[in-house]
Amino acid sequence: LIDLEHMQLHGAGFWFNLLLANIILALFNLIPAFPMDGGRVLRALLALKLERTKATKIAAGIGQFLAIAFVFLGFFSNIWLVFIGVFIYLGAGAESAHETTKHALSGHKVKDVLMLQYSSLLPDDTLDKAVYLLLNGQDREFIVADTNKVYGVLTRNELIRGLSEHGKTAAVSNVMRKDFITYHPETQLQEVYQKMMTSGCVVGPVILNGKLLGIVDKENIEEMLLVNQVLG
Repeated sequence: LIDLEHMQLHGAGFWFNLLLANIILALFNLIPAFPMDGGRVLRALLALKLERTKATKIAAGIGQFLAIAFVFLGFFSNIWLVFIGVFIYLGAGAESAHETTKHALSGHKVKDVLMLQYSSLLPDDTLDKAVYLLLNGQDREFIVADTNKVYGVLTRNELIRGLSEHGKTAAVSNVMRKDFITYHPETQLQEVYQKMMTSGCVVGPVILNGKLLGIVDKENIEEMLLVNQVLG
């Protein structure tokens, strides 16, 4: 690792140290371990002969092995190696889990996990009613809609934040998420799951020809994956 404390920060020494730092970072990025580019290159090479999910698991396993080695060496040399090792280990595990989930969702569509029974709220309903539904049922997210239109989504996070900022008599419309995503019954679950992970909105209305058919949420998708895993 670079000794930042003794680096020269001026003149020719500065440019040499800057070049050295970039070379070291480039070499570090080529380590065959996720989430570095070297791990992705390794997976691409393995994928020439193996199925992508298996290639990802092998590349992630190599990355985690190297990460453990980094942590071990860090205790005897440089403590920064411990942090780097933990970063690589967690990154490799996350990449492997993500690829496994993508593969398991392949071929499935929104209609396969469409939830027809769910609790909904009207925009003028109070947060107190949302709390009642939260505490007396299994729902953690709610669609805010009437018979003709979907207005938003109320998740547990928005509900708690709304109670803290506005109190229980505030209208649901004041705290609901309006940047929700709607889905079609034929939408691929891979696409849905990715959008939920990136947007942070883990529930969405399913609409066909302007009509609300039901909802899809991240928890239900994961439950389907669990059932399919058990059934083999």
